[in-house]
Amino acid sequence: MINTLILVVPVIVTATKMFDWIASHENPLVRPSEKVSIMMPTFNEERYIKMSLESLKNQTIVSRFPESFEIIVADGISEDSTPDIANEYARVIQVKEKGILTARAVCIKESRGQIIVSVNADTYYPKTWLQNVLYHFKYPEVVGVTTPRLYFMEYDGKVSEHPANIPMKLWRPVERYMYGSNSAFLKDAYYITGGFNLNVNQLNSEELQPEEEIYFRDRLQKVGKVVFEYSPVFTAFRRVGKCWFNPKDTFCREIEEGRRFRGIRNE
Repeated sequence: MINTLILVVPVIVTATKMFDWIASHENPLVRPSEKVSIMMPTFNEERYIKMSLESLKNQTIVSRFPESFEIIVADGISEDSTPDIANEYARVIQVKEKGILTARAVCIKESRGQIIVSVNADTYYPKTWLQNVLYHFKYPEVVGVTTPRLYFMEYDGKVSEHPANIPMKLWRPVERYMYGSNSAFLKDAYYITGGFNLNVNQLNSEELQPEEEIYFRDRLQKVGKVVFEYSPVFTAFRRVGKCWFNPKDTFCREIEEGRRFRGIRNE
């Protein structure tokens, strides 16, 4: 189920500057009406988590209103330095039970905010992304916001991205999807829907992804309005095809061992 745009590698660039340039769209900067809890599930994410947390810490709206935000990391007993890195930026909760939805549910239960922002540890968030997402919650009918997700690739230790100004209409096919890596919703609305279905097999994305990306959004739309904000985030390409080229990579080995979910694309 390839529903995101994959950016190829025509130019080698400094990642954050290019990503911020592509995502330069900006809604007005306003103080969040409610406290905001940013939730991040992790398992052996030392390679990218610092990048992700730094990009969240450096959000324009977080820098302006730091008292309105908290970051919660639900760590699945990582065997690398993930918890140590996360402790520098967030409140870390150890979750023994496996499953990304279970980790997110724990974050929501432990959160102090009324607005829940769902993020991942291998994703870069342009500095106005959160500002653009949270702006929509000023409208009382809005209960959720979703955004596009693009990919970055590594080459010789550098990150590459396509510099073209991609027409927004190309993102319309993904408007139905509410990615766990880049979405937000009201906590009260989450509980009204019954929350995530934790009975799905969370190690098989044929069950996991429809629940996280489609079914939860469908239930949320019965509570209120879910809007699509045209502000992309940038996720590591490993989620799509890394294991095609490097099956011995630690990330891929953990999939084979049943410690990460196996994707429809045989991640």
